[in-house]
Amino acid sequence: MRSQFHRLRAGDVISFSAGQDAGDPRKFRCIHNSGEDRLANVVCHFPKLASVLQTVPMIVNCYPAALGAFPSAAICDTYVRQSAFSRALDLCDLEEQTAIILGQPLAVANLLFHHMVNQGTMPQNAIICVGGYYCPSSLEKFIQRILEELECSSQFFHAYGMAEVDFAIFVGERVLPHGRVSYIHVAPHVLYQTNGNELQLRRIDDDVFHGTGDHGEFDENGRLAIRSGRRLDSRIVELLESWTQEDWERKTGYLRCLPDESLRFQLRKGVTTSSVSEVKFGAFQDEFEGSFLDKPDWSVYAHTE
Repeated sequence: MRSQFHRLRAGDVISFSAGQDAGDPRKFRCIHNSGEDRLANVVCHFPKLASVLQTVPMIVNCYPAALGAFPSAAICDTYVRQSAFSRALDLCDLEEQTAIILGQPLAVANLLFHHMVNQGTMPQNAIICVGGYYCPSSLEKFIQRILEELECSSQFFHAYGMAEVDFAIFVGERVLPHGRVSYIHVAPHVLYQTNGNELQLRRIDDDVFHGTGDHGEFDENGRLAIRSGRRLDSRIVELLESWTQEDWERKTGYLRCLPDESLRFQLRKGVTTSSVSEVKFGAFQDEFEGSFLDKPDWSVYAHTE
């Protein structure tokens, strides 16, 4: 792996994975200024976005790791702070800028939910792009409903990347009727292949493909479907997909499986428990740790087998 031999130089900006794995300190990505405009690349593949990007948009970054440059947009790093997030959206409204909200699904949902509860404002248009882990269809609908309540016209996308290679290498939308996300390759400086169905990625200036641990399947149009392997338990996916708007209003999406395979669900701040399976926001963090900076553990049943 190239990053294992990288000698840091003055001016280098590095980024570790936003996952929970402490891992090897040399397993990082050095952020390069490749001259690419990722936003422009995405618009080339999704031309419907051009109509809401006539003026300079604002990237509202809620991702807990460095991404890179966006030459055609203004950028606000929120550091997943509610106040910074809400002020950025209020500013987009005042300046009549399209907001491009980037982040992990549960964090974006929570930030938007509390922005709505606190009577924040939204610009006329927003683009939501989530990544880092699987986003249930029910959660996508919950986020879209919040934006409707805020009278904001929105478009929803999913991004897929790899910490040691680059962010948003593939960008896609959920396709009906099956509901799977169909991804398009939008990063020309990253090459991809499948090896035994495992998706592998590398930068063109690297000579080693890195395994993602996910299964990738390409259709006849070159679009990618991703299955997350052991990181997702099908029973947890089925449960999350069954959640209603009210379920998502009450629960953050973080959960734990106890040794007897019973589940505990974290409630949002200010929500009181109504069953033994529900745990108040702070009490859940006290007992199980974790935060919106961390990816949820949705492979939970595998821990008891």
